[in-house]
Amino acid sequence: MSEETLMPMQEVGRVEVFENNAHLQFREETEAGGGGVKINVGNVTTQQLSPDPTPQLGIPDLYQKINELSKYLVNDPVAMAKREKEEKMANITIGESLDSFLEWAINERKFASSTITTYTDLIKRFIKHVGGREVKIADISPKTISSYKAKLQKKYAKSSVVYMMISIRWLFRFLFMNRLIKWDYQLITVPKDYFNKHFTVAEPEDIRRIIDGMRVENFRELRNKTILSFLVSSGVRNAELCDLKVSDLKIEKQYANIVSKKSDEPRMIFWDDLSKDLLERYLDERKLWAKCDNLFISTDNRRRGNKLTTRSIQRIVKDSIPKDLEVKKITPHSFRHAMGMSAVKAGIHSRYIQKILGHKNINSSQVYMRYYDTDVVDAYSKILDLRASLA
Repeated sequence: MSEETLMPMQEVGRVEVFENNAHLQFREETEAGGGGVKINVGNVTTQQLSPDPTPQLGIPDLYQKINELSKYLVNDPVAMAKREKEEKMANITIGESLDSFLEWAINERKFASSTITTYTDLIKRFIKHVGGREVKIADISPKTISSYKAKLQKKYAKSSVVYMMISIRWLFRFLFMNRLIKWDYQLITVPKDYFNKHFTVAEPEDIRRIIDGMRVENFRELRNKTILSFLVSSGVRNAELCDLKVSDLKIEKQYANIVSKKSDEPRMIFWDDLSKDLLERYLDERKLWAKCDNLFISTDNRRRGNKLTTRSIQRIVKDSIPKDLEVKKITPHSFRHAMGMSAVKAGIHSRYIQKILGHKNINSSQVYMRYYDTDVVDAYSKILDLRASLA
C-alpha cells in the first residue's frame, strides 16, 4: 500500500489518520525523519503520521495512541461494538431496565410471584421519585439512590426502608451484571444489622407447644396441623409447599422429590413420623374435597378443593400461635430457620445443609453458623478453664 492511495479520514491534533477500505496505516516519524513502526490490530493496520519531527515513542505509547484513534475507524468491528454498547448505555431508560429485570427475575432467577409483586411495586416508587419511566439509567448515580434512601428514612420504619433498598439493589445488580451501568451496585447499602433483628427462629419448645395445642375436630383443622408439622419436619419453603403435589409423595418412605423454588434444582425433602401419621389421615379425607393434584387445598367456599395459596398458609401459621407465647413473630419461614439451626447444632456440614434446604448459594446455609457455633463456644470454655487452673 502506498501513501498516494491513502485518503484522509480524520485529523486529531497533530495526528492524521488515513483510510483505504478497511485498512489504516500508522507510522511514527523519528527525529531523523525516516523509518517508522507498523502495528497490526486484527485485520486493521494502523500508522500515525506526524507532520513535524517528534521524539521516538516506545511500543506501549503506540498502543495507547492506537486505542485513542480506534474510535475513528468506521470499519473497525471492535470500535463499532464499543460505540453501540456506549450508545445503548446512554439511551436505556429506567422503565426498560425494570421490564428486562423482571423478565430475568421470573424466567432465570425463578423469583416467587409474591417477591416479583413486591419488587415491582417498590421499584416503581423509586422510578416515580427519579422522574418516571423515560429517565435514562445513565442519569442515575449512587448519589441519586442515597438521597432517595435518606428521604425514605424520614418517612418509613427501618424494616420498610430495608425492603425498598433491597429491591432497588437487585435492579442495579442486574444492570451491573449486564454492563449497563459503570458503577458497582454494591454502593447501594442495606443496614448490616437487618438480618440479626429480623431472623426469627421458632425454638423447639415453642414448636412443640404450637403443634400439641392444635385441635383436630374437622378436615380444616386436620389440614392445618398437617401443614405445620410438615413445615417443621421438612424445612420446605412456603411456596414449595403450595406447589407440592400428591403424586410427588412417597408416603411409606417418607420423602418427596421437588424442584427448589429459588435454585430451580431437584432435591429431596423428608418428614418425621408425626407428619406421616397426619398425612395419611389427611389424604384419606382430602379425597372428598380435592379438585386438583396439589397436596394442600382450600376449604373456603370460593376456592374449595383448589390449591392453597402462600398467603393462606401464612394466616394458618399466624392463627395457630398461642396468644401467650413469648415470641415476636413466627412465620412459615421461621420453621425453615429452625431446621437450619437444628442442623448446625447436630454438627451437620454446611454443604449438606445447603442440599437439605435447597440453597442456591452456600452462604445462605453458612449464615446459621453465626447463631450457633459450638466449636467457638467450646474453645472459649477451654480458655476460661485454663485461666482458672493457672490462677
